[in-house]
Amino acid sequence: MSRYPLLITLLLALTSLSSLSAAKELTLAVHPAPPFIIPGEGFNVDASKGVDIDIIKEIAQNLGITVKLKYCAWHACLKKIEHGNIDILSFANKRTERESFLYYLSHPYLTENPTAVYTRIDDPRNINRYEDLLSLQRVGLLRYAAHYPRLDQDQEIKKVYVNSAEQLFPMLALGRLDAIIVAQRVADYRIKVNGFDDSLKLVYQLPSGHQPLYITLSKKSISKALFQAFDKEHSRLLESGRIAEIIALHTQP
Repeated sequence: MSRYPLLITLLLALTSLSSLSAAKELTLAVHPAPPFIIPGEGFNVDASKGVDIDIIKEIAQNLGITVKLKYCAWHACLKKIEHGNIDILSFANKRTERESFLYYLSHPYLTENPTAVYTRIDDPRNINRYEDLLSLQRVGLLRYAAHYPRLDQDQEIKKVYVNSAEQLFPMLALGRLDAIIVAQRVADYRIKVNGFDDSLKLVYQLPSGHQPLYITLSKKSISKALFQAFDKEHSRLLESGRIAEIIALHTQP
């Protein structure tokens, strides 16, 4: 039997180990998406916390890598990871157009992420189907977010875009928007924590908004070997139930 295939295999393995060991620090994007990503007060990025940060830090620690946090608004995060200025971006929906510059992990860390419509409690209008959104004059959305294809492509809905989802809630409460469309888990957390319980309400859950959430890595700055190692460790934590424990820690009363 020829020794060359074995030698090639050993060389590839050594190359992968070298690529992994060379990555001593990875930069993780921090953008507001509580309870998954909660930026530190006063933009103190090192005080940031949340589901995603804990998951990613644990994966990196198990691989012998440290994680540096870097704040950016969502639209800026996408640009930074495309150009390799950050290495990891989480709370991401899977989109074909993003796969040209993002490595998506094999499995989502959260399989259900409903997208929902919120209005003011005193708004008498009934919104119980998608078509009802057409009658509204100002529907607030996060710029560059992937909600779901029908909504993202719809040019009839009168959309108002903001750069940070946290802007949507006070704008709606003050009557500057008629409705907002956001990730339900994030919205429910914000409404409770920021004291909007008596002014805002959920009125409609989009029928195709149950999109899984992924952790992604930059194809510009991350080697395929490192991505595969990161992906393997993420899968192990999923199978062991550890990721479910982390999610429960941040989301259960």
